Amino acid sequence: MKTIRVVAAIIRDGDRIFAIQRGYGEFKGWWEFPSGKIEEGETPEQALVREIREELTAEIEVGEKLTTIEYDYPEFHLSMDCFWAKVEWGVLELKEAEDSKWLRRNKLDSVKWLPADLEIIELIKNELRKHGPLVEFSYNRTSHGMMAGTGSSNGLSLKWLRDGSIILKETYSSNTANSSSEYSVKQDAAEKVREYVANSGLVDLADEEFDRVMMADNFTSATIGMTFDDHELGGDTFQHETLFCGPAGYTFGPIEKKISELLDECKNNAELLKTDGRMLGLNLFSPDNNITQFNFVMPNSNTPMNVQPSSVSAAKGTWSCPKCGSTGNTGNFCPECGAARNN
Repeated sequence: MKTIRVVAAIIRDGDRIFAIQRGYGEFKGWWEFPSGKIEEGETPEQALVREIREELTAEIEVGEKLTTIEYDYPEFHLSMDCFWAKVEWGVLELKEAEDSKWLRRNKLDSVKWLPADLEIIELIKNELRKHGPLVEFSYNRTSHGMMAGTGSSNGLSLKWLRDGSIILKETYSSNTANSSSEYSVKQDAAEKVREYVANSGLVDLADEEFDRVMMADNFTSATIGMTFDDHELGGDTFQHETLFCGPAGYTFGPIEKKISELLDECKNNAELLKTDGRMLGLNLFSPDNNITQFNFVMPNSNTPMNVQPSSVSAAKGTWSCPKCGSTGNTGNFCPECGAARNN
């Protein structure tokens, strides 16, 4: 049987792969990777650069060899060297192909591939599942109230910075209050999060379709976010993966529980760097225009803020914030920075 030797480009842009639709012959309408024959005196890499320049009008940078496919068609044997590639400059423009698509990992099975090309789809999926180091991880819960403006959200986000520090940010937000705190996290606690992400299959779950529990009206939904630095793997510097859990504690309840435990461990062993909070539209004057002592518990905290302001006359019921300098304030909290009144 005659052997035809060709070279194919697996052109990657982040987690997307470029595919073209054949416009002629027996396999017209089927999908394939850009490819071409290796001419005499050419290396596979040189042939690939030439073919893409001629057929797609762009210059590519050829990366590592992925595999060689050996496939028997009825009339010939195909030997196809497959290389990772990325566009160096120019735009991929079709000259012969009927159509083209950028396909994400979870959409690679959505087209009908040529038999030989189909042989490497699973290999490509597995390679695209590989990520560089985890640089940010978040777990967020959003409460969906029955009435407009009654919802709230809270979350924990762990970030590895380039200077080697690791920061945990805790946030709470509603239509009446906002608060945020930042902590310096110990490396051993943060590494447990990285290990869990690497070993739990969260990235694969983010790709799958699930029958999630459906809720109506008042419920809390959860999302898990992961950001990786894939630069060394030929992908984006920041590659994002998101797992939409649906109603919190249901479909992915055990996973959410474990993540909460790991992030709580990061927080409980961390050093508090700063915290900010603000109450919106709060006016706590008593009917006789005298402010009395009260306790206010900030969101995400069990420690009440004891505010004991002095009496203020109706005629001169304004104050200036000692923290940000805002003037003309009438409530017990500065509307600009959230600082409590202390005069």
